Amino acid sequence: MHPKGARRLPSMQAHLRTAEVANLPHVHPKTVARRAKQGLLPYRRTLGGHRHFPQAPLRKLNASWES
Repeated sequence: MHPKGARRLPSMQAHLRTAEVANLPHVHPKTVARRAKQGLLPYRRTLGGHRHFPQAPLRKLNASWES
């Protein structure tokens, strides 16, 4: 476990966690997980089974949602 101060800011990470992705378009984390499971969002699984989403494609997708 990392101490709270040791975590990098989301903008510096190459991958985002489900809750961070949910904050982009202001949706529930379950919606993000469901869309990922449907193949609508790119992600990779960690060894612990969590989803990590690549930051760059999601930022572009979010920008298109806001337009």
